[in-house]
Amino acid sequence: MSGALCQSCGCPYLADCPLADPSWQIPVQCKLCGWKGDVFGLPRKKLTKESYDTFTHDIELKEAGKLFFLTIIINHNDPEMVRNSSSAIMERLGLKIMNSSGTNPCRCRIRMDHRPEEALLQKIKKVQGVTGIEVY
Repeated sequence: MSGALCQSCGCPYLADCPLADPSWQIPVQCKLCGWKGDVFGLPRKKLTKESYDTFTHDIELKEAGKLFFLTIIINHNDPEMVRNSSSAIMERLGLKIMNSSGTNPCRCRIRMDHRPEEALLQKIKKVQGVTGIEVY
């Protein structure tokens, strides 16, 4: 099977998103990580059965409340500041490595097996350069 994939996590399970940017031709939201965007122009790829099985399993975990995605937005023009902010976030989360979009604003998406506690989210919000946090 072939289809459009989430721009953030690569998941093929995209749902209609009625409360989206009115400029989008076909607004969608990823059922797995919560990314929102226009399906028009997204890459279309053929995934293996194993890939579909993995995403299906992840959707089941999500629906069972055993999978969450924490997205942290760092907005700063200075790459050194973004690195420092990323390091501070990784320290607070106990991570050794973290992937990011590499753009400004920088979006870091972290897969978690539990919903992060509010106290932790507040600590992350205090990191210099952090302009937003989303839990999905």
